[in-house]
Amino acid sequence: MSPTTISYDELKQEFSQQLQKTGHGVLATSDGNYVTAREMMILSDGVKIWCFTSENSRKFKQMQANKNVALSINNLQIEGIVALKGHPLDDENSGFIRMFKEKRPEVYKNWGPMLEDSNSNERVLEITPTRIAFFHGGPDLHLDIMNVARETATRVDPLNEPNVNYDQY
Repeated sequence: MSPTTISYDELKQEFSQQLQKTGHGVLATSDGNYVTAREMMILSDGVKIWCFTSENSRKFKQMQANKNVALSINNLQIEGIVALKGHPLDDENSGFIRMFKEKRPEVYKNWGPMLEDSNSNERVLEITPTRIAFFHGGPDLHLDIMNVARETATRVDPLNEPNVNYDQY
């Protein structure tokens, strides 16, 4: 199978549903040549992703220097740009708090007191994907790639197209 164009809207909906099913992902950040990764609790609305961290953390400092991040969530490979938002109580983050309480009430019981402490160093992270890929294994092995900026979706067979330049999708 050579690379083929597929429905962007259908793939976006599929990715959105995959993100809604999960509560954790591995976030990779870097500063220069130094890359780190860690598991994070995530929330999503469509394909936009939110999480939080301390402004004193290594990952926060890396994201201040480099806004490019990557997430691995099950078989989803996400590349994106992070926006470092303010404290969870800031007006701009009211949607994050509301979504957290609605979608993950059991988790919010544990984290809520810290997030609602106006003296905490916690900050909201908003990740806007630029590219999402989903690896499908099994007999119909393929990779679905969604380029958010170009609003394109492509299906690639990595075994029969070993020299494909994935950056073009």
